Amino acid sequence: MESLYIFLKNENLILKDIKSNIAEISSNFDFKQTFEFSLSKNDLIQNLTLIKNIFKLNNCINIYVNDFEYYDGFNTESLEELNNISIIIKIDIFDENKNFNSVTFLNILDFKDFLKYFANTININNCTNIRHKMKISFIETVEIHDINLSDSIFDLKNDTEFEILDGFILDNYYSHKKIISLPYVIPKVCDDYMIELIIQSYFELLVTHYISNENLFILNSTKSSSFELKDINFSELLLDELAELITFIFEEKKHSYDKLEIFKNLLSREIFAKKKIDNELINNLFNELKEHYSIFINDSVMTFIKDKQKITDDYLKIAQSISKNIKVISDDVQKQCLTVIGIILSTFFIKGLDKGINNLIIPVCGLIYVIFILWINFKKGWNSDSKFYEKEIQFINDRYKEIYRLNSEYVKNIEEEYIQPKINHLKSMEIISENIYFAIAFLFILWISYI
Repeated sequence: MESLYIFLKNENLILKDIKSNIAEISSNFDFKQTFEFSLSKNDLIQNLTLIKNIFKLNNCINIYVNDFEYYDGFNTESLEELNNISIIIKIDIFDENKNFNSVTFLNILDFKDFLKYFANTININNCTNIRHKMKISFIETVEIHDINLSDSIFDLKNDTEFEILDGFILDNYYSHKKIISLPYVIPKVCDDYMIELIIQSYFELLVTHYISNENLFILNSTKSSSFELKDINFSELLLDELAELITFIFEEKKHSYDKLEIFKNLLSREIFAKKKIDNELINNLFNELKEHYSIFINDSVMTFIKDKQKITDDYLKIAQSISKNIKVISDDVQKQCLTVIGIILSTFFIKGLDKGINNLIIPVCGLIYVIFILWINFKKGWNSDSKFYEKEIQFINDRYKEIYRLNSEYVKNIEEEYIQPKINHLKSMEIISENIYFAIAFLFILWISYI
């Protein structure tokens, strides 16, 4: 695309009344950019080679001269003294690695049009691989003081790093929100419409539910606390306050839910007091949130220490109980095997291998006993003990959710290193016990069939 911009910036050409138009971004994340200008017949003929290069080097480009599509071998005799030129380019937002492509605009107005489409089309999950800001440039001269891109996802330089907050990437609900919901994405070159749109998107993140056709923000599940779009005093100051607030809430996934719930409770209190929502109110609530959250964390840490000891004790009790159960199953299997072997050997030694009705009594009684044991275990389930312990562990985990929230690795390590191996061992013993009882039943059946 560089050849096009060299052509448009060519000081030797007089491009009269150059205009540009940005089309909406498509579902494939590309958009069409159209440049229109006038060029004299001589300038156009002299720059045919450059125009041909533009045609070859730019993907999906169309060039129109006086509303006729330009092509290689275009008849220059039909040109007028002053010719209307239209150049249409299709630009992909992302490259093949899902990083941003560079984009050049005619001027700031063009860029503002692009921002409206960008804000309403791109989702957060479309940008999870982004590591650098989108490099933009302008054909017309833009003064530095006219555009501030520092707090945005755009930059005039290459390789400026950009990172999305963890709370948005790791949560599936928030990752499907529009990119405009992220703080510090849209630069401060936007008009009042965009400011209102961004603030509205911010509040959609901060409430439980938003009813778009009523412009109603609901703060709790009972719908007892809510406010409308008209209750908000839109301003750049409010925009800045909300950006800081959202950054604080979503900077890490682990605590974002707690911060958000505290803020919603604080905002509900102000809504009940019929206060207008402006930058001053959000600033005060932000300071309160930080204070409440600090107290909440301190209380959580104390609860965490107590619960950590309790969950450790509970896990140790379960581990000991599983070990005892494994020993009981192991001893029972050994006793049954020794009993059967003893019965068979003593019967053969005392009565020999004679066939007769009297010799059926022992194996038949033994078979009935084993069938009874199999029936009992079938009714309660061969793996009932291991299932019981798995439910116990799940109950403990549900009971001590605070441990998971503050230190999920601790609980995970205890389960993986101490509890799960014992449960797996217990499951193995249950399978062995089941197979041995079936084997004993089979032996008694063979014994009876032999007699």
